[in-house]
Amino acid sequence: MEFLVFVTLVAAAIWVLVALRIWRNSDFSFSWLLAGCLVIVSGTVFGYEFYRLEAGPIPLTIDRGLWLAVMCGFAASIVAGRSRIRAFDRTDWLVMGLLGILTISTLVNDWSFRNNLPLSRLLFFAVMPIGLYFLAKNAAVRAKDLRWIAFGLTLLGLYLAFTAVAEINGWWRLVFPAYIRSDSYAEFFGRGRGPLLNPVSNGIFMVVALTTTWIWFQNSRWFGRLPIGIVVGCLLTLGIYSTLTRSIWLMAVLACIAFVWVGATFRHRVGIVVAGGLLGLIVAATLSSSLIAFKRDKNVTETQMAQSAKLRPIFAKVAWEMFKDRPVWGFGFGQYTRAKIPYLKDAHSALPLTKAKPYMQHNVFLSYLTELGIVGMAWLIILLGKLFLVSWKLTQEKSLESWQRGFGLLMFVTLVGYVVNGMFHDTSILPMMHMLMFFLAGIASNIYRSFCDQVSAGQQMSLEEAFGHSHREEFSHAAA
Repeated sequence: MEFLVFVTLVAAAIWVLVALRIWRNSDFSFSWLLAGCLVIVSGTVFGYEFYRLEAGPIPLTIDRGLWLAVMCGFAASIVAGRSRIRAFDRTDWLVMGLLGILTISTLVNDWSFRNNLPLSRLLFFAVMPIGLYFLAKNAAVRAKDLRWIAFGLTLLGLYLAFTAVAEINGWWRLVFPAYIRSDSYAEFFGRGRGPLLNPVSNGIFMVVALTTTWIWFQNSRWFGRLPIGIVVGCLLTLGIYSTLTRSIWLMAVLACIAFVWVGATFRHRVGIVVAGGLLGLIVAATLSSSLIAFKRDKNVTETQMAQSAKLRPIFAKVAWEMFKDRPVWGFGFGQYTRAKIPYLKDAHSALPLTKAKPYMQHNVFLSYLTELGIVGMAWLIILLGKLFLVSWKLTQEKSLESWQRGFGLLMFVTLVGYVVNGMFHDTSILPMMHMLMFFLAGIASNIYRSFCDQVSAGQQMSLEEAFGHSHREEFSHAAA
């Protein structure tokens, strides 16, 4: 434990020095991007379980109040002419289309079901994240803001990593907030679940912090790369391992591959594919059984863990039967827990479908398919594909600044985490995951839009110059 505390203090000292360096070279003018980042940090550390005020049907929390204040302030800035809303591009319309599908699906069904569960999901899993998307899409993006956001996400990841390691080792005096160690929240107890009480959300934030650490590593001088790479990277790796979640481990491996892949040549990329394939075969041949069944939650045995992996085909079968009855629009947003009940009869299948009764869907795409039909699932896939394209183009555009390309990589890794974990969990019900993803999507889309506008303006200028040059030649010939 002493060694871990020492590593954490060294990492904190390094980032304090980095913060002082940024502070010395900046004027701290107000930034809406930093305000949005503060909403995410507050919602992660001081969320619903930390404090809530029962004010009507929907409780008020610190991050929700802060989100409302930031959005109202941004709206006032637009009215005052200090900020502006750009014309919508394709990404914006896709985001608005998803929000429209979720809203209609919620309102045309029983949105008050289970103490306003569908309405709460709409507000906190869709409206709030998409609000942050449009704030980030239309705010001014400055290099120092990107550095501060990367700095904040890295510090957040270090805190989550330290907490996760303390959790699995039982160092409860070092765990903050105190509710993490409470018996009232028994699910995932014994794993690195952090203040979000979910090892998947916790792990995604730590892999994102690993990515921001890589971005800092790429943009630091050589004397600063060693402590950043070793100390911070090692602590984050320990935290990621402490989630004891296979999909998070896979996300971390894919993120590391992406780090190398972005700057690699074609020959090196072929080598990465071959080496990755061989490593995958070795892992599958030697560790497949131990990865399926191993001790994770303190209240769950290895046998129960092995059985949980066998539930995936059951979830898929239930989703398929539900899809066949309502293929286009589904059963309604937030209605899965009620709509699945008639499909849990073992007589309908060779699988023990009743075992799925206590669980939510364990696949984000099947969740969208059952609740929103083929329309909702297809729209989600198209939106994710567009965001993947935007983020990848940012990483490959050499004319952009390194920090701008870095945020393209950050968005790419976040999307990989959403999809990879979404194959094994319903990532659509992880509110802070959505807040983070849409916020980073807004930043990446903002940078890409600005770059495209600059390219278009440059081409237009070239055409005007060429047009003017040709007319000058004609005038010279006429004069002669």
